[in-house]
Amino acid sequence: MYGRSNYIKNDGNRKNGKNNKKEVIRKAAIRVFAQEGYHKATTDRIAEEAGVAVGTIYNYFANKTGVLDYIFQVEYQKRKALFEELIKKDLSPPEKIRQIVEKHFAEVKAEPELVKIILEERPYTCMASRERAGLRKFFEVIIAEGVEKGTLREVDAEILATMLFGAVEAVMREYLAHSGGKPQQHQQRPDELPKEEKNLQNGEIEEDFTQEDNLRLFDRALEEIMKVLRQGMFRENKY
Repeated sequence: MYGRSNYIKNDGNRKNGKNNKKEVIRKAAIRVFAQEGYHKATTDRIAEEAGVAVGTIYNYFANKTGVLDYIFQVEYQKRKALFEELIKKDLSPPEKIRQIVEKHFAEVKAEPELVKIILEERPYTCMASRERAGLRKFFEVIIAEGVEKGTLREVDAEILATMLFGAVEAVMREYLAHSGGKPQQHQQRPDELPKEEKNLQNGEIEEDFTQEDNLRLFDRALEEIMKVLRQGMFRENKY
């Protein structure tokens, strides 16, 4: 009996150790992908950042694309778990939307490098369509439910959810621009940019605009998004 209990305990410890190492690799990969981009990043560089042998990477992932997929999978699951919890609760549609957007912004505030990865590296992962559909679909389900129950105005849930998702992404792009890391596909040639934009593209943060100010963009955005939704979409005197 003692031997079996000890085996179960040791087996649990091994599983915890594996999960911890996989998480170390994930966090290291976030830093590497954010700094170097998907194409320049290598499993050797990720292993170096994680403080593990490169062979350890291949114990968990087939290649660097697998690591990137896992980063998106973890972020998707965090938001999905909250959505599944909220959909069961007797909360108003605006409160459900607020909590999802707040969770999304909180995660990227905690790991700002995620902003660059979500916006720039999404085309290289098989999780792209699920991640994009995730937030947008969560919004759509909540809005459609509100319309059906009569707490929301008659709106096109799919279109409104897409617009809301676009607003969330726009805030992230604004954060990235002020951080000195505009998405590459949206960059202009340096000779076409005004002086302050050249500074941002060269990695300089805009004068008098601190990182703390930049992170506050998410809080300000959440407040303004909810103002617009409450005033324009929800029925008067309901919330």
